[in-house]
Amino acid sequence: MISLAYLIFSLLVCLALGQLSVKILRPKDMRLGEEFVFSLGLGLGLLSYTVLIVGLCGILYKNVFLLFGCGVIAVSLPFTVSLLKRAYGAILSVRPVFSFYNIALFLLFGIAFFCILSGALAPETKIDSLCYHLHCPKVFVKYHRVFAIPYEPNAAFPFLAEMLYTLGLLFKGQIVAKLFSLFTGLVLSLAVYVFAKRHMNLSKFFIAPVLCFMTPLVFNELATTYIEPLLSLFTFLAFFSLYNWLVGDKKRWLVLGGMSAGFMLSTKFLGLYALPGLFCILVLGHFKKRLAFRDFIASCVLFSLPLVLFSFIWYLRSFLIWGNPVYPYFNTLFGMPQAAAPLADVVGMGKGIKALTLLAWNITMYPQNFEGYGVQLGGLFLAFIPLLIFIRDRGRALGWIGFFSLLYALIWFSTAQNLRFFMPLVPFLSLAVAKAEDSAGEWKMGRIFKILFVVFLIINCSLAVYHNRRNFKVSWGVEAEEQFLLKNERTFTIADFINKNLPPEAKILYAGDVKSFYINRDIIREDMFALKTKYFKEYKTPAEVFAFLKGQGISHILFCVTAETADENLSEPLRMSALLQGKKAVSVFLKPLTSVSFESGEDGKVIYRLYSIKNSN
Repeated sequence: MISLAYLIFSLLVCLALGQLSVKILRPKDMRLGEEFVFSLGLGLGLLSYTVLIVGLCGILYKNVFLLFGCGVIAVSLPFTVSLLKRAYGAILSVRPVFSFYNIALFLLFGIAFFCILSGALAPETKIDSLCYHLHCPKVFVKYHRVFAIPYEPNAAFPFLAEMLYTLGLLFKGQIVAKLFSLFTGLVLSLAVYVFAKRHMNLSKFFIAPVLCFMTPLVFNELATTYIEPLLSLFTFLAFFSLYNWLVGDKKRWLVLGGMSAGFMLSTKFLGLYALPGLFCILVLGHFKKRLAFRDFIASCVLFSLPLVLFSFIWYLRSFLIWGNPVYPYFNTLFGMPQAAAPLADVVGMGKGIKALTLLAWNITMYPQNFEGYGVQLGGLFLAFIPLLIFIRDRGRALGWIGFFSLLYALIWFSTAQNLRFFMPLVPFLSLAVAKAEDSAGEWKMGRIFKILFVVFLIINCSLAVYHNRRNFKVSWGVEAEEQFLLKNERTFTIADFINKNLPPEAKILYAGDVKSFYINRDIIREDMFALKTKYFKEYKTPAEVFAFLKGQGISHILFCVTAETADENLSEPLRMSALLQGKKAVSVFLKPLTSVSFESGEDGKVIYRLYSIKNSN
């Protein structure tokens, strides 16, 4: 219950911050649904920046946020209460149509939501979350400040989502952080609904948000602390704002769009994929409106200024830490060595004309080739979007959605073809499918298309049940969290040993793995330590290497052995992975403390070996 209370308080602060900004920037043609969605969306971004500012000031304490939140809520109380009353009235005014089709859709949505909520309430096990999405916020909370964590390569990424997770960990652990991600997905679905209601000529506005939420690529991340849901939300809000400006004449939409785009770039470097499409809408909109050049420059400033204001700090931070504002991308441009086997070369199914022609088929039928393990798109998009060819009245909005989606997809195709990075397009594709389903329903074979649509949603719903099947017991109190983690998280057993047996001041050099969230001691990643110190080249003997490690304050070494790492770096005899596989080095310089193994179908067999460096505390 305390987790729920902290979450509700955080969301009220989020809504209050968003309301204050929207009241200042509110375009005259903004409707109730848009006011609610933009208040929540921009509020999430402003709340994240609040955490950042407080963390940079070194006062990252729970009571500081409680006082700040109470103050913000008090200041915006009249606006917030008014908005909630109007939203409640709008909900009551809705007259639902009870048909077998509608009931089936909402029943499937309810089942999927329950499954995703169960996943969100379970302890985190995803690799990127335990590597840095939660690990870095845990370090910030431990030291009550936001700083450049030594030897942590991911700590220089844009951390807007991680600031929300920092707040979740500060309040009541990882469950609040995971519920922030689920809430983001709900706001995204609501934004899709509001857009469809205003700009799409549909008879059923709820189809698009239901599909968006029930796409496996989306719902499997809503139960984790990954960051693509927040990236998708701000990408869609930026497009939403620009389109409202395009079809109207209120320039304040450009400011709201710039803020949304700034938050988008603050969430992930890959938000840059959407920038060309957004600026093309801005430029083409001026040609379409036939506005003067002076107005064009003013519009660009109104959009670009908040974009830069709400994003530059992350790129400056990366430049100050690495000398590259978008590290680890484009390293060669900034005089840094390019990583071997970059992601763009190891995922996907090629970049030629044939691969582009077959892209829709390939990402649907072969998601594993795009690192789409469990996060596939599903077949519904491939089945319904081609129907748009046969629809005469597609509408103005669908053309701009298609233009933006095509440009984004081409950029995605030409770079890292990771299916997770495709997620920002799901709300746009959901709107396209909703238009196809709505129009096809009026054809003579309309009932067949409705049945087909429901069948695809049943498949998606089944995937939600399947992917969260192991979470149900622990989420609802039938299974203890410790038992769940012992069975499902490879690092938990060794982390439990470390937390119970090593002194609080222990500093661990960690080789062979990156998952470190459950280890409550200071961690130094050996791969980045080696990259920065070049210890395996600077020193000539094992004795010198271990003396250097002790001089750096390192007291323990944790080595993870997998099928991939067993022979790793053996060509460099003074790298830690090579030293630890030599009996002489271990017996002379190290004291073995424990060795634990974990085996699963997902990870294979993994062995963790923990050592203390002799003559160290």
